[in-house]
Amino acid sequence: MLTVPSSSSFQNTNSTASAIHNIALKESSSRPKLTATRSADRIVVESSSRSDALVPQLGAFRVPSDPQSKELYGAFNKELDSEFFAAVSTVRSTYFFDIGRGGGFLSIPHIGSHGSVATSFIARVVEHWLGDKLAGSADAEDFIPILEDGVDKSARSILQRLKNDLFSSSVTRTELRSFAKLSKVFVEVRAGHVFSLPKCCDDATVVQLGVEEFFQEYPLFVDMSVKVKPLGPNDPRTNNTQILLSFQNITMGDCDPFILFENIDHGLSLPNDFKKM
Repeated sequence: MLTVPSSSSFQNTNSTASAIHNIALKESSSRPKLTATRSADRIVVESSSRSDALVPQLGAFRVPSDPQSKELYGAFNKELDSEFFAAVSTVRSTYFFDIGRGGGFLSIPHIGSHGSVATSFIARVVEHWLGDKLAGSADAEDFIPILEDGVDKSARSILQRLKNDLFSSSVTRTELRSFAKLSKVFVEVRAGHVFSLPKCCDDATVVQLGVEEFFQEYPLFVDMSVKVKPLGPNDPRTNNTQILLSFQNITMGDCDPFILFENIDHGLSLPNDFKKM
């Protein structure tokens, strides 16, 4: 992977202050058994132990799909964007690639990101997923990886990769502790052709790179943004972290993003001394 160095500044993105608390997480007294049932284009996660064990009980959907899903999606993002939660960490990078490079891509970080151990871990998961996707399609001349994959397939594979890495032996104690202290995680991934780049990127550092020679070498892109909100000092300790993952293929007529919402139970992988804290 080639990385273009970029200057970094540590600044918060200010937006209209709005404390949204209508998405609440309730921890079950015992680890619930979860089952997934499909209804139309939506998956609803149900608990067999307590009806309120995990709130909201929301699986996969498109935005807009139904009023409840759209409201939850909007509230989740407004909470992370609100200046009331100044502790939110953000990291964003745009990856440029072309087929036939054996998994190689060019990574350009955005100015203004202020990441953390948790955002770095999640961003690295997405980078590894991207590299594996490109390397696995290196010999496919008539197939464009990611852009010709279904958005639902791509979103699910990223989320599964995140969970696999989180519970693998490769995760460090520091990374696991950092993730366990998160209340909410939002991962937004958008893919497309470079000529669609201005639709999702307002960072002049990235958009103005569009010299003709560069676009000819790297005509496709994946834009990744990660926002995390840690537990507050008065928030109860929980074994669950809410994660919302959005994947959108901008090339396909600006179709609505595919959304996955899940509560990740990381309690079983935490060291015993951390659980007692």
